Amino acid sequence: MKERNTKIGFVLVLVVLVIGLVVAGTVLAGSPSKRSEAPVFWSWDFESGNTDNPVGTSDLVRTDDGISGNYMTDVLRPGNTATLWFIVFNYPEECAAGPYMCSPYDLGPDAAAKGDFLVASGHVIGGDGKGNFGGHLNAGDTSGSGYAEVNCPDTWDCAPGLIDPKGALVVLAVHDHGPKQSGQVLKEQISSFLGGCDGPFNGNEFGFATGLEDIPDAEGECSTIQFSPHMPD
Repeated sequence: MKERNTKIGFVLVLVVLVIGLVVAGTVLAGSPSKRSEAPVFWSWDFESGNTDNPVGTSDLVRTDDGISGNYMTDVLRPGNTATLWFIVFNYPEECAAGPYMCSPYDLGPDAAAKGDFLVASGHVIGGDGKGNFGGHLNAGDTSGSGYAEVNCPDTWDCAPGLIDPKGALVVLAVHDHGPKQSGQVLKEQISSFLGGCDGPFNGNEFGFATGLEDIPDAEGECSTIQFSPHMPD
């Protein structure tokens, strides 16, 4: 369980830096929706605050009922499998380190921020290295919770899910599951957090890549490699 709990730490990079990297949302004319655009960063650039090396873009649309995201990057490892995740902190003003300074300590139903991370989509990366992902998350839907998968696999009751679509701090993140496998393993690689991952994850102790060398290149290796933050209005 200790190893599994450590795996949720890949979102540690959200602390402080998310405030400086985010691109503010804009309200769509004549619509109750709110849309924001943001750059995509390698996890190590995101952690260091290097904003000179974006590797893609993402957009997020919020309504009262849920969120929808699109994520585009073209520097992923061909032949690997990858999933896109919605990392949500429903009450980011309540994050333990300070307002909007969210970290793994803010995940779970017992945290004041009520954080969670939920799968959006996944696929095998083609020969051009492009990763074009899209997904939707309804408020109250906890069925794709990676937090529940890691911490309470026998029940979904511990997953906060998305509670406040318009008020949540949302980060879109790409998790690399290593080379494409087959059968049930492949299905898990493109639909779950631990699919194809033998652990411990590549990268630092929290499971996010600290350089190109940490991008998985063998079966069983996994790491979270890219992030794109969206602050609420």
